[in-house]
Amino acid sequence: MLRFHFAVSILMGLVATSSAQEGWPTRPISLVVPYSAGTAPDVIARLLGDQLSARLGQPVVIDNKTGAGGLIGTEFAAGSKNDGYTLFLGSLDTQAIIGHLYVNRKFDPATALVPISILARIENIVAASPMLNITSMQELFNAGKQGRSFTFATPGVGTNLHLIGELIKLRTGVNLTHVPYRAASVGYTDAMAGRIDLVIAGLPPLANLLRENKLKPLVTTAPQRVPALPDTPTMTEIGQKELTVIGWFGLLAPAGVSGDIIGKINTEVKAITLSEAYNKRMQALHIEPVSNSPEEFGALIKAESARFGEVARQANIKVD
Repeated sequence: MLRFHFAVSILMGLVATSSAQEGWPTRPISLVVPYSAGTAPDVIARLLGDQLSARLGQPVVIDNKTGAGGLIGTEFAAGSKNDGYTLFLGSLDTQAIIGHLYVNRKFDPATALVPISILARIENIVAASPMLNITSMQELFNAGKQGRSFTFATPGVGTNLHLIGELIKLRTGVNLTHVPYRAASVGYTDAMAGRIDLVIAGLPPLANLLRENKLKPLVTTAPQRVPALPDTPTMTEIGQKELTVIGWFGLLAPAGVSGDIIGKINTEVKAITLSEAYNKRMQALHIEPVSNSPEEFGALIKAESARFGEVARQANIKVD
């Protein structure tokens, strides 16, 4: 009799879980963003959240958990319940880099969060201060060979933008000194004033400054020329194909979330990224909306983690 009741209890639990999954969502969903309000990933999250809310019939609430190069928000999401009501906007930084940098982290980003779909790609730019007498990467390389050194600004230690600078240094021998800024806009201001030589950043926050000639674009790390900067060469064009780096953001969930929920969200994300209105809004911000399968996104994360883990080791970057 005891075994019978035990079996019935298990069966009822499975039925209840199945019913909960079938009815999902029945309440608001939290989308954790490990970056500040107003940044490119925050804008991506809010545009996506609005569309998901309309399609799922429940509010999608953006929860900005900032700090430590994305570590704080990532750790918060990783420790959340795996019931489908907490999602996470991850990035190249959070999913492929911080796991190699933070010695005392309490979780493994590779296993604590599961991929749903990539969401967006952005192009990265190396730009120079207008006060710097450098107008191309070749001039920068030549100056470096003559012993000249340069400073470069990024939004922080361990970001993919920081590692792009380290990659340039490793591959070309140019002496570059990283200057991290908690507020990226302050780094741009310092570069415009000549206090910093170079800026490495995504196109969205730099677009207006480049258009107004407040900073000089030297190269993009994109695979092809960027439409907004038709006269700016790519790393491949200047003979540095291995320095091609695409910034990306994607949607993830705490490990253990039902495969049915993952599949449902993935289907909705694909429909959203194919929407003409959504595409127009994103492209106006110099953001490329994309989607893929959880398996494809997982493979991308694995490949990027291997690549940037090696860069972090070669550059000896560690954060306590």
